[in-house]
Amino acid sequence: MSIDVYQAIADGVSAGADADEANATALKAGLGEVVAQAQALFGSSYVDIPDDDAREGILRTFQNEGFFQGVRWAAYFGIYNNPDVWLKFGYQGSSVEHGDYIDRGFSDITFVPEGPTLEERMAQVKG
Repeated sequence: MSIDVYQAIADGVSAGADADEANATALKAGLGEVVAQAQALFGSSYVDIPDDDAREGILRTFQNEGFFQGVRWAAYFGIYNNPDVWLKFGYQGSSVEHGDYIDRGFSDITFVPEGPTLEERMAQVKG
């Protein structure tokens, strides 16, 4: 995934903090906790910890807290509401305006054996 997608997510989180004092306070407090945890466990800042698993472990400490969940949902919607990212996941976008998923995207996955055609399924139902 392009770094631009992640930058857009970070910009969105930052804009949310700029727009709302409560968001800004929660973000600063949450990031402060991450920094304090990194310092307590590793004697360094979070970004200076070389081990990916160690950094993930610090974040898991906070994964159920409001700060983390806020950033998580910002990332979630930042990715899934971004049409530029959809093709990287194989998502074609909304299908409602194209006749729904049965004819667009329902059977597009390639790791499952191809099933019967619509005509074959209808013949089985009528048979």
